[in-house]
Amino acid sequence: RPYWTSPDAKWSLLLLGLAIALQFGGVYTSVLISDAQREVGNALGARDLPGFRSGVATAIAFMLLGVVVPSYSEWVTQLIRVRWRRWFTGHYISRWIGPHAYCQGELHRGQLDNPDVRIAEDVRDFVASALGLSLSMLASIVTLVSFGAMLWNLSSAWAIPIAGKTTQIPGLMLWIAVGFALFSMWITNRVGRKLIPLNFDRIRVEADFRYGLVRYRDKVEAVALTHGEAVERLGAVGRFQRVVENFHELIRAQRNLTILTQGMGQANSLVPLAVAGLAYFGGLVPLGIIAQTRYAYGQVAGGLAWFVNAYQEIARWRANIERLTSFSDAMDTAQREFESGGIATLRAEPERIQLVDLQVEAPRGTVILDRLNATLRPGERVAITGEQGSGRTMLIRALAGIWPFGAG
Repeated sequence: RPYWTSPDAKWSLLLLGLAIALQFGGVYTSVLISDAQREVGNALGARDLPGFRSGVATAIAFMLLGVVVPSYSEWVTQLIRVRWRRWFTGHYISRWIGPHAYCQGELHRGQLDNPDVRIAEDVRDFVASALGLSLSMLASIVTLVSFGAMLWNLSSAWAIPIAGKTTQIPGLMLWIAVGFALFSMWITNRVGRKLIPLNFDRIRVEADFRYGLVRYRDKVEAVALTHGEAVERLGAVGRFQRVVENFHELIRAQRNLTILTQGMGQANSLVPLAVAGLAYFGGLVPLGIIAQTRYAYGQVAGGLAWFVNAYQEIARWRANIERLTSFSDAMDTAQREFESGGIATLRAEPERIQLVDLQVEAPRGTVILDRLNATLRPGERVAITGEQGSGRTMLIRALAGIWPFGAG
């Protein structure tokens, strides 16, 4: 919502309308291919060579169109993705990079990991999945409506011989496709739902490992001076071990889900042949209708199986959403805490630094400096002395305006 209600979104809305139109065009092209396959099948059954040639030429033309339309649809989608990510990344950067960022890191360090990765990678993946999933779902719905009506009409009067009796079920193939899809959705969710927390952890442990290596690169001189290489090496190995453990859990879950979805897909491809074959061998339908029915069933089954096929991406997307929303909530909380700090900063004339009954609190609320009064004029040189932990650094942070917790 933040992006699509922004001024930048007006051009993206035009591009989105074009992408949706191309999605519709892709589905319509599939309908035309289906009709061409029916003509080819009927020509084969009737041994009509001119009709076969005409049908093949038409099918090739529509198939070429079926290649061009999705390509342009993907290109337009990528343009929207770039615009959305550019705005959304700037939105998070403007909220994250500010005086309250230090307070957020000190007060909510245990609740929020790797804000840099959330801005750089989670925003990117969220935008890509949001567009990809929504447009593919739209295409699946349009495909389901278009080919569902076709499949109903094709199988509306089929009389299937079952146990020596002829049984007629209106829209038989459509009901079979719907029933198979509902069963697939249920079992896929049962098997694959553990992917969501695993993907959340994958992003976190990968980011922790990468951050540790970057931190060592930035502090390599200090580590060398203190001979801390063994400690750094041990920490890096430990962080990578968590990456490996998460990876093993993730690929096991993905393996189980892939076996299930592949098996369901293979079984689903045999269903239209098995059912339509009964009608064909009973002399009830011509070969062209069988070919069109198989194609239409595949399109309907594909539309209904959107949830099954997209489940792994949905799991990753949900992990992105949880990381971005928790990041946003943490920034909002830190902003409110920062603005509610009790230390007031006022402009003095003539300019000077003056402390009036200043009280500074530690991150956990402990008062570390109390009732400070002092006046520093321009040009004065002052040394702040005291033992470690006496609050010298917190005083500087309060003077800089990045630590407002206290009073005075």
